[in-house]
Amino acid sequence: MAALGVGVCLLLLPGTRDPSGPQVDPLSTALTAAGLGAMIPAVTEAPDRGWADPLVLAMSAAAAVLLLGLVLRERRSPRPMLDMSDGRGRGRPSGRGPVRAACGGHRGPGGAGLRRPAGIRTTADSGYGFTALWLSLTGLGFGFAVVPAMYGQLGALPADRAGSGSGLLMTLRQVGGAIGIALLGSPLASAFRDRLDVAGLPSPAAHTARESVVAAHGVAVRTHAPHLAASPHTALTLGMSLVLLVCGIASLAAALLAALLLPDTPVVRCAGAPEEASAHGRPCRRCRTMTGMTAARPTSPVPSPDRARPEGPRLGLRERKKIKTREAIRGATYALIEEQGYDATTIDQIADRAEVSPSTVFRYFPTKEDIVLTDEFDAVMLEEIRRRPAEEPWGDTIRYVLRRAVQVGMAADPAVSRLRTRLMVQVPAVRSRMMESMSVTGHMLCRAVAERTGRDPGDLEVRVYAMSLIGGLIETTMYWAEHGHQEDLRDLIDRSLDVLEHGLPGAENH
Repeated sequence: MAALGVGVCLLLLPGTRDPSGPQVDPLSTALTAAGLGAMIPAVTEAPDRGWADPLVLAMSAAAAVLLLGLVLRERRSPRPMLDMSDGRGRGRPSGRGPVRAACGGHRGPGGAGLRRPAGIRTTADSGYGFTALWLSLTGLGFGFAVVPAMYGQLGALPADRAGSGSGLLMTLRQVGGAIGIALLGSPLASAFRDRLDVAGLPSPAAHTARESVVAAHGVAVRTHAPHLAASPHTALTLGMSLVLLVCGIASLAAALLAALLLPDTPVVRCAGAPEEASAHGRPCRRCRTMTGMTAARPTSPVPSPDRARPEGPRLGLRERKKIKTREAIRGATYALIEEQGYDATTIDQIADRAEVSPSTVFRYFPTKEDIVLTDEFDAVMLEEIRRRPAEEPWGDTIRYVLRRAVQVGMAADPAVSRLRTRLMVQVPAVRSRMMESMSVTGHMLCRAVAERTGRDPGDLEVRVYAMSLIGGLIETTMYWAEHGHQEDLRDLIDRSLDVLEHGLPGAENH
């Protein structure tokens, strides 16, 4: 099945175009398989053979050496299959609640407290249906705690490592489960053997009886030892009590470690909750832009009810993580360009400054030009246009939205705005990519014009108007940068819109 799965993945899954992405390492794969292959039998055989058994010791030592070799190789590899920094530092999940509940809540003190008023409902003669019901509810409740904890860990990883992170998490669960069973099996087996009453039995019969409850019953029947018939149940109960005590102590220790080691991170509220964002954390650029554009809107013209639009849903952990990563990459790029120039800035330098991998940079931005030019203003402008009153003249709507966009963008970071426009003038690749980006903005404007006028977005008149507006914005931006950003960009936009509305001043005399 594993070979079939690998073959299907090689056949169907597309490969990465990122030259710095991880590659399959046969030696690391062999170290992983051999290390886990030695560790799992060691911990599963230890309860029966004993931890001091030569075979158990040999397999444990081999597993330690092989897995240590894997860690050393991955840490030294320039393109590791498994990034050892994924599970620590800034990649930790921010929510403590689900992790604490998963670590310390399962069959913990809360369950005992609930049982006191409810009483013990399960007895020896309870049917399988009732037992299956409460076991299912227990598993469901545990799942409600474990799934958010797992999602929190995966959501804290960069997007390009989600696949390897998911595989690692599943491996840790399976290996941890095997180790846990082995560690809990040791006290259970030891307590059962110590408490089993085998007095008066021959040595071979006593050895057989200590293997299991069923074996002890068989020996009791064959040897006619009445004291042995009841002893296995008592020994098993005492062994289970010891195991549950160990589980309780381990759960409390895990909850304590979660409380001490997992940092609390401010929760970032987005998309329609700016007041909560100010209370809990810094909102993303999109929310800052939307908030700034809508806060200063005149209150006199109220949109009609049929044009009112509800606020969007709050972004989840993964989306917030993506926004933070995107902003970190942009910030690093702008800083490096200011320090050493555009051509001297490489993707590797950007990744190092942003504390992400080069493959993460490529995942968010296909080219370096996209880092400089890509923003979220198209979606924000479209939403702002839709929010304007239906009866407002189209020219007034465009003028208002563009002026507000410039005002908010300059207020957020005027140096970045000037840097971007300067690069448009100085770097041909950036200018070419800007033309492509503005073409996308033009299609967005076509949709907005069509919605307002009831026309088809593909109509010639709609396309000419929208792309004329885009062309005017491009030339206005270039003019602003070519003249050293001396004039107010809002005034320049007003001048360009006047030309589109009224034609070239003085042209009617010629």
